[in-house]
Amino acid sequence: MEVWEWKDEVYNDVKDLRFKEKQEYYAKGLKEAAKILEGNIKTNPDGSYSIVK
Repeated sequence: MEVWEWKDEVYNDVKDLRFKEKQEYYAKGLKEAAKILEGNIKTNPDGSYSIVK
């Protein structure tokens, strides 16, 4: 149930944003997650990202 609430919150946060604003929103979230997990962001060959220690 909690995950669905998070999903809905993110949807509501980004639904009216332009593409560039969505990129910034998700980048900020990625940086926050890496900080919480005490990891570093690694760019994968396919363009996706991983958080590594």
